[in-house]
Amino acid sequence: MNTILKKMRRYTTYFLFILLATAISPATFALSNNVTKRVFLPLTTVELLTVPELPTGFHVTPILSGLNLPTAFALTRDNHMFIAEKSGKVRVATHGNDSTYTLLDTPFIDLSAEVNNFSDAGLLSVVPHPDFPKKPFVYVYYVYKAPGTAIGTQGGGVGRLLRIKADPANPFIAATTPDAITIIVGKNSTANHIGDALSLGGTGCQQANQYIADCIPVDFGAHAGGEIAFGRDAALYLSIGDGAGFKGVDQRALRAQDLRSLSGKLIRVNPETGAGYTDNPFFDGDVNSNQSKVWAYGFRSPFRIATHPTSNDIYVGDVGFSRWEEVNIVRQDKPRNFGWPCYEGGMNDSLRQSGYEQDANTKQQCSGLYDRGVNAVSPAAYAWKQDRPGAAVILGDFYTGGTWPTEFQHALFFADHNLGWIKAMQPNGDVKNFAAGYKGVVDIKFGVDGDLYFISIKSGEIYRIRYGASFNKPPIAGATASLTAGEAPLLVQFSAANSYDPDQQALTYLWQFGDGETSTQANPSKRFTKKGVYNVKLIVTDSEGATGQTSLMIDAGNNLPQMRITAPDDGRHYNVREVIQFSGSAKDSQDGDLSAQLRWTVNLLHNDHKHFDEFTAVGATGRFVVPDHGDNTSLELCASVIDDDKYTAQKCISLFPNDATLTLKSFPSGLNLIYAGSLYKTPAIIQTIQGSSARVTAPPNPDCIFKSWSDGGEASHNIVISQTSQTVKAIYQCASTKLILFTSGFETTDPPSNPPDMVDYLNGGLSNIGGICCGLSGPELGGVYEQARTGQVALRYSGYDNSAQASYVYFSAFDVNLAIDVPVTLSYWIYPQSSDMSNKNSTCVALDLVLDDGTRLREAGVLDQAGNRFHPQGQCGKLKLNEWNHVEVKLGAAFIDKKITKILVGYDQPNNTGAFRGYIDDISLKLSP
Repeated sequence: MNTILKKMRRYTTYFLFILLATAISPATFALSNNVTKRVFLPLTTVELLTVPELPTGFHVTPILSGLNLPTAFALTRDNHMFIAEKSGKVRVATHGNDSTYTLLDTPFIDLSAEVNNFSDAGLLSVVPHPDFPKKPFVYVYYVYKAPGTAIGTQGGGVGRLLRIKADPANPFIAATTPDAITIIVGKNSTANHIGDALSLGGTGCQQANQYIADCIPVDFGAHAGGEIAFGRDAALYLSIGDGAGFKGVDQRALRAQDLRSLSGKLIRVNPETGAGYTDNPFFDGDVNSNQSKVWAYGFRSPFRIATHPTSNDIYVGDVGFSRWEEVNIVRQDKPRNFGWPCYEGGMNDSLRQSGYEQDANTKQQCSGLYDRGVNAVSPAAYAWKQDRPGAAVILGDFYTGGTWPTEFQHALFFADHNLGWIKAMQPNGDVKNFAAGYKGVVDIKFGVDGDLYFISIKSGEIYRIRYGASFNKPPIAGATASLTAGEAPLLVQFSAANSYDPDQQALTYLWQFGDGETSTQANPSKRFTKKGVYNVKLIVTDSEGATGQTSLMIDAGNNLPQMRITAPDDGRHYNVREVIQFSGSAKDSQDGDLSAQLRWTVNLLHNDHKHFDEFTAVGATGRFVVPDHGDNTSLELCASVIDDDKYTAQKCISLFPNDATLTLKSFPSGLNLIYAGSLYKTPAIIQTIQGSSARVTAPPNPDCIFKSWSDGGEASHNIVISQTSQTVKAIYQCASTKLILFTSGFETTDPPSNPPDMVDYLNGGLSNIGGICCGLSGPELGGVYEQARTGQVALRYSGYDNSAQASYVYFSAFDVNLAIDVPVTLSYWIYPQSSDMSNKNSTCVALDLVLDDGTRLREAGVLDQAGNRFHPQGQCGKLKLNEWNHVEVKLGAAFIDKKITKILVGYDQPNNTGAFRGYIDDISLKLSP
C-alpha cells in the first residue's frame, strides 16, 4: 500500500496540462485556443488538470504549445518571442495583429551540438537587443559542451554567453557569416578548464590555485545560472550560479565569496566586448579581469533576474538550498554581498547557513565573513521557508502598465516553480497573492501589450494572463483522442473532459471532424472511413457566448509506430549507483523496424519537481548508472521513436528506489546535528535510499564538546547508506554528562557483589578447577582487607588448576543493566601473586562482560591498551607479579546501543596446571576520551 500511495503522490503532483506516457493505448491531447499539437502520446498516467486560481477580472489562456522543454523566453518591442529550448534551439513565435502567436518551424539557431543538455544544464537564457531588429543581435547563455567532452556526465561543463547576429534579410534567422557569433563572456570556458564534478577539491576554471579569467565553471549539472538582462544603463547583466553540488555541503560553493571567480555572481559587462566597466564596484584596474566584471556576489543559484524600470536596482531570485527561497535587491547604497554559502534566508537579518558554518571544509572561510558582522551582507528583500522540500523561486518582471488593479501597479511578479503560486511584491515591499495552480513555471515576462506571459518547462507551453474587469473569461478547450493514426476505417473516441471555464459556466461543445460531419456531444465516437488526414476541431462555448477552441490531427491510413520497453520492468526498484540495463523495440507498418532509432531519456523526480535529461541515449539497448541526487527521488525512463511521417510514439516507466532509514542520534540525546547541509535535532529519522551518500556534521552544541562519531568518522564526513536501516551517533562530552558510568573499589559503599564460590557462569559448571590456593580459606572470591590499591578493600581470587587440559572458571561479580550509548572504556587494576605451584597462572585472570544479546566481551577479540587480547588467556604471562597492573580496553562502535547485563571476573588457562591467586580493585566503566 505504501508503494502505491508513493506512486500516486508522484504522479499527481506534476504540472497541469501535461501528459506523460506509460500505457499501450494511443491518444493525443490538445489544450489551446489557437494551437494544434500533432503528437502521439500514450494516455494512462494523466497529470491532474487543475483549474488555475486568479483574481477577479483576470483570465489565462495557453497561446503556444509543442515546445520541447522550454527554459526561457524574451519579447521584442513588437511582442515577438524568442524562446530557448533546453537542448539548444532558439525558437521564434511571431505576434499577429489578432494577438495570436505562430511558432515558426525553422529555429532562429540550433546550438544543440555545443550545448551540454544534462540535468539542469542546457540553454538557459535568451534576450534580443533592446533595439532589435535595428540592432540585430540576440544573446544566449548556456552550458557549453566543449569539443571532446561528453554530454550526460555528472557535470563537466563551463558557461558561455554568446551574441548572435540576425540575418539582415530575415531577423528571425541567425546569420551564417563568419562574424555572426561572438563570445561575449566565457572565452576561456574551454575543455581544458572543465572541473571534476565528483571531486569536491577540484574546481573548474582554476589552474595552480589561480582562477582563469573569463571562465565560468559549472562543475556539477546544476547552478549554472542564469539570466541575461539589459539594464537602464545599457549594460548587459548576467547572473551566474556557484556551479557546485546540491546534495550537501560542497566547498566549491565558497567561490561565490571569492571576487576572483565568476561563480555565484551577478556580472555587468559591455554587450559589445564582454569587458567590465571602470565604474563597477570591484574594478581592479583591468576591465577584463573577473573581479572587474562583478556587480554583486554571494549567490547560490540566481536563476532569474529583473531590472527595475526606473532605477538601476537589479532584483535577483536566488534558488535556495533546503530551507529558504530569496528575492534579493542589489542597491547602490547596500552591501553587494548576499552571503551564500555562509548565509541563507531571513529577511530582517541574514541567517547563518548551519551546514557551511560547521563543516570542516568550509567553516574557516565562513568564520572570516562572520567576524565582519551580519551587516557585511545584505539580507533578502523577501524570503520564504520552503513549505515542503524542493521549492524554487522564479523571479519575473515588473508591471509598468496602468490598467491593472491598484495592488498590482508597479509590482514585481515572481513564482515558486514547485509550489505553483505567483505573487506580486509591491513597491513598499508588501507581497500579495496573485495566482495558484501553475507548477513548472521557469520564466515570467510582461509584454508591451501589458499582458503577463509565463512559460512551463513541464507542459512545453506558454500562457498569457490578461485583465478585463468587465469581460467574461473565455473557456479553455481541451481535447483528447484515443487514436491519432491508423488504417482506415479508423474508429476514434474523442473527449472534451479537459475543457473548463474559468467562470465555472456550463459549456456546450461542437466537434468538427474535417469531413463535413459534426457532433455536439462532449465525448463522441467517430469512424473515419476514407483514407486521409483530418483536422478535427473542438469549439467550446460558455453561457455568455465566449468560445475557445483547439484541434487534433487524425491520420486515417497511416499506422502509428508501435513500441515496447522490454527492460527493465515498470516499477523496478534500484539502489543508488546501480547499473540498469534497458532495451526496447519499435516498428512501423510503413517504415519497418525502428528499434535502432529509439531515443531514451532518464528523468529524475526530486520532491515536487523534475530534473530532465539525467541520461540520454539512442538505440535498441543501453545502460545507465543510477545517479546520487539526494533523498526523496525516483526515476522515469522514457523511450520514444519518430516515423517518417513525423508521428511520435512514446512510453515511460517508473523506477523506484530501495528505501532506507537513517537514524541520527547523539549522546546525550537532544543535540543538533547536520545532515546534507540541514540542521536536525536528535533523535531524527531520515528516509533515504540504499547506496546513496550524504555528509554529516557534528556542530558545536552549548556546553558540549564533540568527541567522536559512532562510525569513527571526522566531525564532518560522508556516510554511505549500505543497509535498509542504519544509525550513526555523535558523541559529545557535555558539562552535564556523567563521565563515569560504573565504578567499584569493593568498599562498603560500593554496589554489592556478594560473590559465590567458583562457577562456570555460562555453562553451569567449571572445568578442571578445584580447591582454594596456598593456605587460604574460602570463599575463593571475596572482599579482603589486604593489598587494596585504594581504600581498604580489594577483591581476592584464589584456586587450583588441576589439569594439563583447558581449565576455566568465572566468578560472578556484579549484576548491572547499563546501556552503552557511547564508546566506553572498561578499566581495572590487578595484583597477581606468586604462588607455590605456578606463577604464570595468577596472571590468567581478566574481567569480562555479558551483553544483552548473550555474547561475551572475551569472544569479541578486542585488545587492551598494551595490545594484548582482552581475555583471560590473552593476559597470561603479560602481567607483572606482586605489583598492581592497570588493564583497560576501549569498547568502540561495535558495542554501541547494546546493554551490559553482568560484569564478571574470569580465569582461563589452556594447557598448564598450578595454583592462582591475586587481587582486583578499582573496576570502572567510563566514557572513552
